[in-house]
Amino acid sequence: MEENKLITLMVVELLIGIALTIGVYGILLKGNPVKLGYAGFNRIERDVTNSSVQLNPSTITEVLSKNTGRIYALICDDDSTNDAYLHLTNSTTSVAVSEGIKLSPGDCYEIGPDNLWIGKVYGIASATTTLTTVEK
Repeated sequence: MEENKLITLMVVELLIGIALTIGVYGILLKGNPVKLGYAGFNRIERDVTNSSVQLNPSTITEVLSKNTGRIYALICDDDSTNDAYLHLTNSTTSVAVSEGIKLSPGDCYEIGPDNLWIGKVYGIASATTTLTTVEK
C-alpha cells in the first residue's frame, strides 16, 4: 500500500514539473504561458505588408521579392474572370502561362511554416489580372 502512494506521488510530481516547464518555456518565448495543446505561439501580431500587383497579358511580373526573413505570405487572385499562375523561382526562364500554381478567380495561395519559400514569386496570366498579397 505504501509503495502505491509513493508511485502516485512521483507521478504527480512529474506532471507538475512538466506543466511548469511548459509554462516557463512559453513565458520565455512570448511573454505568455503556453497552454498545453495550444498552437497560438505561431501567430503574427504586427508589421505585415499588404499590397496588390497587376499582371498584364502574358507578361512575367514579380509578385513577391526574395525575402530571407519571410515567415508567411498570402497571394490571392482578386479578379472576377481571369486565372493567374504563380511560379516559385528565382529565374524567369521557366515562367509560362498555364504552368505553375494556378489561382482561379477568388483563390489564394498560402506560404507558411509547412511550405516556406523565401525566394521570388512571379506571376503571369493570359489577361489583365489583379493579385493581392499579405507578407510577413
